[in-house]
Amino acid sequence: MMEESEFDYYYQYWIEMQRKPLAVGQKIVSGILNGTGEKFGIIFRIKGEQRPESITVLHFFDENRKVSEDLRIGGSAFFDVVWQDGTITSRIPERDLRIHTEVMLIPEIADEEEIEQALKCGFPE
Repeated sequence: MMEESEFDYYYQYWIEMQRKPLAVGQKIVSGILNGTGEKFGIIFRIKGEQRPESITVLHFFDENRKVSEDLRIGGSAFFDVVWQDGTITSRIPERDLRIHTEVMLIPEIADEEEIEQALKCGFPE
């Protein structure tokens, strides 16, 4: 489980990176806020041109004026991620990787060797 100070550090990095290009090797963590447990990943392929400045989030409210749904639009790149258990998620839209409350960037970049190892059999946290 992630410590609060570690979460704050990752959160600040995620905010700083929202409008900057991401690189192959960028590490991410998912599942921090939804209670399913943390799942670490590495971006190993980027398809298309990144356009972080084009991403917008529209909030829809229910009758009690609480956010009931978010609609993310914009971005044009797609990201392939290998997770620590060796599974792969392909074609994650840029808008979901950058502006989703369940995915956070980690201030670490995996090198080519680490990416190759992760693609073969996963990696430790």
